[in-house]
Amino acid sequence: MKSLSFNRNYEIAENDVEATPLPDLNKEFATGPLKPAKCECCQFRSRIPHYLWTSHVCQTCSCSFNCAQHRYRTCLRLGNFTVVLERFDANGDGSELCLVVGPHWPFALLFTCGITISFPSISIYVFWGILPNVACYFLIAISCLVLVLLVVLGCQDPGIAKRLRERPMSAQDQFTKWVWNDQASTWRTTTDSYSHEMNVVIHDVDHVCPFTGTAISRKNIAWFLAFQVAVIALGFSLVIFIVWGLFLISY
Repeated sequence: MKSLSFNRNYEIAENDVEATPLPDLNKEFATGPLKPAKCECCQFRSRIPHYLWTSHVCQTCSCSFNCAQHRYRTCLRLGNFTVVLERFDANGDGSELCLVVGPHWPFALLFTCGITISFPSISIYVFWGILPNVACYFLIAISCLVLVLLVVLGCQDPGIAKRLRERPMSAQDQFTKWVWNDQASTWRTTTDSYSHEMNVVIHDVDHVCPFTGTAISRKNIAWFLAFQVAVIALGFSLVIFIVWGLFLISY
């Protein structure tokens, strides 16, 4: 029988044959200078667990596996991002970032998710049996919608640019203005920007939102607008819910 071994930073090897190392994401993508990172699983000197803070996820702690004729890799550091899941194309088209979270994801998890869950839960607990059940179910549905949009927005690639060491000279790039970026050592267009917080070059970046934990750019701006609408709807629904409940209690 063939045995499959699960190796760190390597694909699954058959018969314990050494596999070919997968490429370094920080060489493929336009990232800035990386600070030495230490994590709990490889150096034992970190006081902060590696699964809590992006700065403590290092390149040597990643694991890779094969699934459905694709190679996947997990737990990677890309600039100040943490790549939760990356799919590698063996045909030479590069890597695809399937799940990636920004450096502010602990704040988004504790603050944004905390408020989204705690305020509606307390309100439903206080006014349960006073207000109609359909009002409580509606508030729960809006809260779940906000959480789903937050996860979708916070876990997708905001548009991290690939590293270009030479200026593109193709026909479609002749009318594009290219500039050299010293921080990431790459060519980029004038619409792309280097983010010091994210330590990467992002296509058409708009701003960095700590409430969602990631950067907002043209690639995910639609999800960000949907998230904002859902948050506003939740806020109005919560106010109406509380005022309605207090009114019924008073009279």
